[in-house]
Amino acid sequence: MRKKLETARPGIARAASTIVNRVGTAVAIPTMQIQQPPPASKSTNIPVLTTVDTLLGILQDVGKLVEHFPYIEGIAGILRGVIKIRQEMKDAEEYCKEVLDHVLDLSNEILLKLQKTSESMQKNRLEHVQNDLKEYHGFLKEVLHDVEKYLQGYQDRNPLVKWIYRNTDIIKKLEKRMIRFKEKYESRVIFNIAIMVAAPQNSAPTNPPLPWTPIPNPAPMFGRESEMEDMLSHMRANKPLRIAILGPGGMGKTTLALHFLHTQVVMEEYPSQLFISCEGRNSFDELLLDLAEQIRIPSEQRNEYLQDQILVALRNLPAIICLDNLETLWEPTKLHPITEDFLNHLSSIQSLGIIITIRGNQRPNRVTWPQPLLKPLPGLKIESSLQTFANIVGLQPDNNMQMLLAEVEGIPLAITLISYLIRDNMESPVALWQRWQQEKSRVLETGQDKDSSLTISISLSFDGPRMTDHSRELLWLLSFLPDGFSNNNEMLEDITRYIPHFRQALNVLKSVALVQINKQQNVERIHILSPIKHFTLGSMSSFKLQESMLEFFVNLLSKYDDRSNPQAHEIIPGEFYNISHLLTACYDKGQPELNIIQTTIKWTGWSLYLGRPLDKLIIQAIENAYATDLKADCLYALGEVCLYKDKLHGAQSAFQEALGLHKQAQDILGQANDLQSLGDLYLRRYQLEEAEISFLDALELHKQA
Repeated sequence: MRKKLETARPGIARAASTIVNRVGTAVAIPTMQIQQPPPASKSTNIPVLTTVDTLLGILQDVGKLVEHFPYIEGIAGILRGVIKIRQEMKDAEEYCKEVLDHVLDLSNEILLKLQKTSESMQKNRLEHVQNDLKEYHGFLKEVLHDVEKYLQGYQDRNPLVKWIYRNTDIIKKLEKRMIRFKEKYESRVIFNIAIMVAAPQNSAPTNPPLPWTPIPNPAPMFGRESEMEDMLSHMRANKPLRIAILGPGGMGKTTLALHFLHTQVVMEEYPSQLFISCEGRNSFDELLLDLAEQIRIPSEQRNEYLQDQILVALRNLPAIICLDNLETLWEPTKLHPITEDFLNHLSSIQSLGIIITIRGNQRPNRVTWPQPLLKPLPGLKIESSLQTFANIVGLQPDNNMQMLLAEVEGIPLAITLISYLIRDNMESPVALWQRWQQEKSRVLETGQDKDSSLTISISLSFDGPRMTDHSRELLWLLSFLPDGFSNNNEMLEDITRYIPHFRQALNVLKSVALVQINKQQNVERIHILSPIKHFTLGSMSSFKLQESMLEFFVNLLSKYDDRSNPQAHEIIPGEFYNISHLLTACYDKGQPELNIIQTTIKWTGWSLYLGRPLDKLIIQAIENAYATDLKADCLYALGEVCLYKDKLHGAQSAFQEALGLHKQAQDILGQANDLQSLGDLYLRRYQLEEAEISFLDALELHKQA
């Protein structure tokens, strides 16, 4: 399951032989076997004084920073006071010194980044950091006040009382405040300053950004000229564009949005376009990761503040974003406020146009939708319905078909499904008209009057003469999977070893238009429209193929366990959420088998590699792993996720628990991996002595393995 530590990963030997401290000084560490690790030194004077010296050097020349940044003068004054107190502290005051060191380290990093900014920076570039520096100034004032209060109660006490008083509540509270500040705020400050460093106003980028993922091509559309003109009028009158396309399922909301985006005048106004389908997404994090993928944020940069990175990328040029099927993330109670908050952030970008499509008649709050509001999409007029039919079938409808098309109330999806039933002469118009009347009576008798025309239309295809039990079972499986399935020939050949009738059943589904083949960037996927998906999942329960598909994906992850394999990158990302969905279903049933937990570990590894760090599944795996070594491997994977997200406390807890269990299981290689990751964690905290010990211990275990 686990491989030996590879040199491609930051190696233990390399990490152990050279550890770089905060100011770039290399600390040489012998790589020979050491019987006992050197005792940890209690003094941190060298790195602290280096940080202090650097800060004092910056503060001596603070006038240049004051010219460009607000609050710097106040920050400089407070820092001088903190530095003076820190330099005068005795060795016995170790706890307070340690907390102040964190404050000075952070200040050093911020001021160094500010020094690198362009002197030609104009006022409008300060918006990224003004509020951040104001809040940091307030934080430093509280630090200085608390430390002075602490010293007043400490200095005049006798040695024993001083020893008892060394971890006073004042400093404990200050430490907690510092930790919260670093977790919630530090990276935002550093990130905003880094934006200004990396993209000063008067400099042109040396390398153009990678192009965004192209938006899909729309299906043919008839009878929406009025709605298109309303949307174009909105764009001409409102800068930036804000449009919500509402309406019941099957009304063509997605098709209308794509036709609008492909209009020449829209492409000229918004040359950069994003189309994000929210269908099948179960969390806000998944939406952010899809966005990051499309706007080409490198996976190694997605570990923290991903939403901020996305918002910054969207500010860089005139762009428009379409969030399709937004009801998936907007309607659930837990996701509702998060989704509206994100929409509010998007709407604050004055160069960004926004289009959303939502099933229903209600718009999200926290966005100013300009008047006049677009009405929910109505059904097509009969002329447009007939035109849609003729475009698909290639013939004008006879009297029976005209009566049937009038019955479907102008719902584009219903018209499309009926047209495909007629196109290949598998069913006559007379027979189809009779089936429609019978199905309509059944639906109305059961009280299913909501969307009845669409429901009946889907039923005609679902229960039609071409459909078989195999094709219905496959339709259920493809509806259950959030991202359909690959239409790649190799994948289709492989899946037939697990589901022999897959291709034959798929051909039936394509012939009656219950599935579509979507092509994007030379990648084809089998896709099911949302109304058909909801109908299928609500009409039947078929778990016959679920286990076969799960077995296929389990073996697929084993086959492509080597993430350096280029072919793996053509296959695994497209099935990433499908695998997640099937694994989640296994855990929901309870008592997952060993291979499910092992697959979860591999999937978690891929999630990190793809920059999609999700921890829900690995936490479920830990709860269901009863074998000591397996639970240890799960905890190690959780630690890697926490480390990726910079949640250092959670990572340390997971790695340490994994280490204890790997020791119980006498898994030497597992212990080596745990210790190496703990060493990486200590390096991030600048705990150099702890990192040295972890790396040396890991190296020794690795040699034994």
